[in-house]
Amino acid sequence: MRRIVFALFALGALARLLHLALIDLTLPVESGGLFLEFARQIAAAGYRLPALIPYYTPGGVPYAYPPLAFYLEAALIHGLGLPEWPVANVLPALLAIAALPLFYALARAVYANKVTPLVALGVYALLPAAYVQQVQDEGLAEGAGTLALLLLVLAMLAAERRGGWGRYALVGLAGALCVLAAPGSAVAAALLLGLWGAALLVRAGREGRFARQLAHLALAAAVLLAASAPYWLAVARVHGAGLFITAFMGQGGGDEGLLRGFVDRALQFPVAQSPYGALWNALILAGVVWSVARGRWRLPVWLAAMLFVPREWDWLVGVPAALLAAEGVVAAAGWLQPRLANRRVGTVLALALLLYAALNVLVVARLYAATQDPRRSRDTLAAAEWARANLPATARFVVVDDSVREWFPHAVQREVVNVSQGSEWQPAENAVIRAFNRDLEACDSLDCLDEALTPPPDGEDRRFIVLNDPDGWPQYNADPPFVVRYRNDTAVVLENPE
Repeated sequence: MRRIVFALFALGALARLLHLALIDLTLPVESGGLFLEFARQIAAAGYRLPALIPYYTPGGVPYAYPPLAFYLEAALIHGLGLPEWPVANVLPALLAIAALPLFYALARAVYANKVTPLVALGVYALLPAAYVQQVQDEGLAEGAGTLALLLLVLAMLAAERRGGWGRYALVGLAGALCVLAAPGSAVAAALLLGLWGAALLVRAGREGRFARQLAHLALAAAVLLAASAPYWLAVARVHGAGLFITAFMGQGGGDEGLLRGFVDRALQFPVAQSPYGALWNALILAGVVWSVARGRWRLPVWLAAMLFVPREWDWLVGVPAALLAAEGVVAAAGWLQPRLANRRVGTVLALALLLYAALNVLVVARLYAATQDPRRSRDTLAAAEWARANLPATARFVVVDDSVREWFPHAVQREVVNVSQGSEWQPAENAVIRAFNRDLEACDSLDCLDEALTPPPDGEDRRFIVLNDPDGWPQYNADPPFVVRYRNDTAVVLENPE
């Protein structure tokens, strides 16, 4: 049994590391720069929360992001001196690997038999939804959030089954970790704790112990708020508590958008997170049907609650989806076993499922690796280094290519006015930037580019434009012309004279 567990751990680790063998670890992929800037600003502030993150959008963005993962990143890069892009690329995968033993502990706590937890671990090891968002360079917070949510559910089960003030205090501490880890885990924790607390109070009311149960839950809530206060209270003091609500509602599109998004996701059911995830989705749905048919509603409700969360649902579904898929596999195997005349057929089906899972792992790894163009990344980094050394600190940029736009502000240490990442906390500004970028990306000539830049998103003239693949743009004939300040094979820095 122990050898099987360790083999599944190794299989899961391989799935989470595979993409690293297909990319250049010393270069950015498409993102990760904003998180590196978070880490840099946290270290520069003496490991206190900064009020503002410079260079991203006009005037910078308010720092309101849960900071736990960025403290770790800051300690590794600015404390230990490790190179930043290898850390940005590798650290998310390591956090995703750390979730494997926690998930197995949860599966053992959920299921009384020995087989289903092993099946669940195998599913979690290979199901793309369990890791594909977390291992990307922009998945650092999601990896930390997954760890925190696993700890929270384990603490909730322990408190429910064995009770005691100490165990409810641990629920509060685990909930605080969710708040400190990622926006998605903070929202997910609020939903899970709300549903769990309501169920416990209903049961306690029937058993005549409502007041004691309410006191236990109040303790958990108090510990959660107190332990996470250094984050949310610091942000609220600088930017106002309404920032959190505005960001959540803005991402969901308001009350109507939240409901419509949930219904769309529930009907389309894109849970597996793979282009070839139909069988995974079928197994998850089978697990839902099997659980409901047996009167076990917790996992289906957990999955539905995570599908409700806008923008973050795609990684939040990983844990309940893996547990439900395991139930689907076990149910299907139990139905097939007495109907198979030959055991070898069962072995062939199991190997086919394993091959299918391995194919999905390979596909998602190659899809992610394909988003990195090493030559373009290297040339754009060189352009950023030139600009940092030769242009004034007040220089402001527009970056046309969205494949380098997110990390360019961190690399150049100058303001880039059309980066949407980080502006989620300001939905109105985020919408303006996205509309501006759509106009830029629709251009196929420098004349069009000049027209799109007038007026720029904040009403001020832009001076420098970063353009990739300059040979693919027709000759510029407008008046006034752009001035080429720097150029290499795939990146050019143009000046747009005022």
